[in-house]
Amino acid sequence: MSEKGEPGKFDFGRAASVLTDAAAKAGAAIMAHYGKGEEVKFKDDASPVTKADRDSEAIILAALKALAPDIPVVSEETAGDRHAPLGPRFFLVDPLDGTKEFIKQRTDFTVNIALIEQGRPRFGLVYAPARALLAQSKPRCRRMRRAPSLTNWRRGNCAPVSPIQTD
Repeated sequence: MSEKGEPGKFDFGRAASVLTDAAAKAGAAIMAHYGKGEEVKFKDDASPVTKADRDSEAIILAALKALAPDIPVVSEETAGDRHAPLGPRFFLVDPLDGTKEFIKQRTDFTVNIALIEQGRPRFGLVYAPARALLAQSKPRCRRMRRAPSLTNWRRGNCAPVSPIQTD
């Protein structure tokens, strides 16, 4: 990786492998809490946060630190703690997008990880652990739009949705 998150050579193949694994582990951690009556706390903006959010975040942040220690990370759960400028390249993470749905024991929550370069998404994945579905972009994917079903994504030259196991 280049210094301080500056654009340069980035191994997207390795990133895809490492981050898919991290998303699966984060999803497994989330599902370990699913339906167990989690204690809900509230952030300054009054949005809920659970231990599942924190456990998922810890797994993803550890994977990102090992993968690309020079690239800053903005994570929903810790974004308020960030004061340093990001630079042109950073990871954007929502370790449990849909905490309210998770709390209600619905299945429409996801793990989201993206690499942002020059203000645009360059790589991303969305994992729905309760549905065992993963959507992941290819490095040169320029556009991604959601079709009516999560299992039917349509995008330029991006990878198809593929299920992964978390057991």
